[in-house]
Amino acid sequence: MKKYLSLAKMVCAVLGLAALLMVIASGAAYPSPVFQIGVPLGLGLIVLALVLMAADWIWDMRDAIQRRQPLEILGLIISAVAVVWIFLIRR
Repeated sequence: MKKYLSLAKMVCAVLGLAALLMVIASGAAYPSPVFQIGVPLGLGLIVLALVLMAADWIWDMRDAIQRRQPLEILGLIISAVAVVWIFLIRR
């Protein structure tokens, strides 16, 4: 299951970036259908990739707790706090 989760998050991220790059390369602006379809599709895939990355992190945390590895648990918690600090609190 974990390998499918990792594959899915990478595919979503790559497809989302590809969709956004296609919109940028086309030079489309707001009224264009390319813009109206491509941007929500690209951003949606990137958001889905972020959600899958969070699920992957939770899966790693669960595995570390089951194997009773305190250093890995500590590392995962510190990385989560750093991400929350950088993206949410600092703004």
